Amino acid sequence: KKILFNEAHLERWGTVRLGEIADIQAGTTLGRQLSGPTIKLPYLRVANVQDGYLDLGKVKEIEIKPEEKEKWLLQPGDLLLTEGGDWDKLGRGTVWEGEIPECIHQNHIFRVRVDPTIFDPYYLSALISSPYGKQYFQDASKQTTNLASINQRQLKAFVVAKPPLSEQRRIVAELDGLQANLAAVQEHQAVTQAALDALLPSILDQAFRGEL
Repeated sequence: KKILFNEAHLERWGTVRLGEIADIQAGTTLGRQLSGPTIKLPYLRVANVQDGYLDLGKVKEIEIKPEEKEKWLLQPGDLLLTEGGDWDKLGRGTVWEGEIPECIHQNHIFRVRVDPTIFDPYYLSALISSPYGKQYFQDASKQTTNLASINQRQLKAFVVAKPPLSEQRRIVAELDGLQANLAAVQEHQAVTQAALDALLPSILDQAFRGEL
């Protein structure tokens, strides 16, 4: 899902910094030495958070202190963003829908929580994954050879266009429709290719026998 914004949109709707509208929290650090009682919970790794979807084929567990659970517990509607790594992981993310009960996240994933009566998390996800968002994170990131990362300060400074909630939802619905159409076209292409692949041996056989 991609959104293209221009200056006219920003002037019409106004803007706000992400840190002004969202509670942003990094997750638990792996390999900590803990003393006292602990609990074990499933947690999301960078590999689980893809660009626009979650890969939950393999979800690991981690031990934390009981009092830490509330801080890191994911809620439906939370926007998950990766801190970085390879270039394709910079600002990569999607919306959590409560797929796993009592799930937390690791420190290389940011949890962005907004008031859903003001901002649609799916709109924010689409905005961040758009060329506009990708360009911001590339420009703002700390870069090394083939690697890049963003920190909370840079994430909080991201400028968000703030159309009314109804407009945000209209944008999301339109993007969902475009995505569905694209998926249908891709499925049709796959079916057509499979049919061609199945016919090819027969056509070649006829050609070699001079029957075409």
